[in-house]
Parts: sequence; structure tokens; C-alpha cells
Amino acid sequence: MGSACASIDVTKDSKHLLACAVEGVVIFNVKDGSRVAAMKVPGNRKMQVQLAYGDKQFFLIYMDNKATAIRVYDLATVIAGGTTENTPKPTKEIPSGLHEFTCAVWGPLNKTLYVGTKTGRVLIIDVGSCSTIKDSQIHTSEIYQLTMSHDFTMLFTAARDGCSKLLHPETFEEVRQYDFGSRPCRTVA
Repeated sequence: MGSACASIDVTKDSKHLLACAVEGVVIFNVKDGSRVAAMKVPGNRKMQVQLAYGDKQFFLIYMDNKATAIRVYDLATVIAGGTTENTPKPTKEIPSGLHEFTCAVWGPLNKTLYVGTKTGRVLIIDVGSCSTIKDSQIHTSEIYQLTMSHDFTMLFTAARDGCSKLLHPETFEEVRQYDFGSRPCRTVA
């Protein structure tokens, strides 16, 4: 991988590290740093990679011809046969449609994805059907990051509009807002 890394995630057993950059996704062995698998993905920008709970699958957000999409891959399949010449097919591909995806986080039981957009919207997308379950305007501008609490009772946002919000993950009811003035809030842990 010869370009800057945009996003990383590590398996719960700390055995593998996933990284995405312009070329695609690379999976490393954490213990010795060797490459376990690499895969090319279409598009000019890879934005985020994240493992599902249980580490059986992962998603990748990428941009191709000014349109964003989310691909879901089976981790074991990618590790078994993932080469830059022989990239495994995604199990799901979720096109952005009217929205430009900027970030995402897995929902309960890996059945949904919570997705942030360039215009400040948060979507809940059913991974099985690739359909949007919920779509709400949460911020006035780009959402940089979404984080779900470990027990799935709290959804946190970080956005360009200078605030972070704590939301109820099912209703999107605002529980708290943390205001940083005119400065963007780029991450939330």
C-alpha cells in the first residue's frame, strides 16, 4: 500500500489489522506485521473500514465517480483468497442514492448500519435488504464520525457544524449536545 491510510480496525483477538487507502484494503498480521491479504476496490477514495461485532465481516465505504457506496465483505473469504489480482466479491453493496456517505458504524447484531452523510443526515440501513429504515437530519453539515456504545444504547456523532451529539439510537432523540463553537468536532470515541 503506497498511499496514506484512511482508516484501520483491529480484530477483537488482536490477530489481524484491516487498513484502507487509495488502492484498497490490506489485512496485516498484528504479531509480525506481514500482509495476510490485499484487495483492490474500485473508486478513487476509500474512506472507512470497520469490522462487524464478532469479526466475521467488515464494511468499506468508498467513492467512485463522485458517488459513495458501502461494500460488506466476509473476512474469512478475503483472508483465504484476497489478492490484488483476485479480489473476493462483496456479500452486499449499498449504493448511496441521494446521499453522500461519510462514515458508518455497525448496529445491533450486525443487521443494520448507522450511516452519516455529507449533509448532516443519519441513516439506519438494513444490511440484508440494503434498504433505508430511518433517515433524519441531525446536523447542519458533514458528519465526520459515528460511534455506538458497546451496549447499543447510545449513538454519538461528530460533525463539521461544531458539535457532537448523543442520540437515542432507535428514535434519534437528542439526549445531549456538546457545542464546540465554530470549530469542527472531528472524532468521538
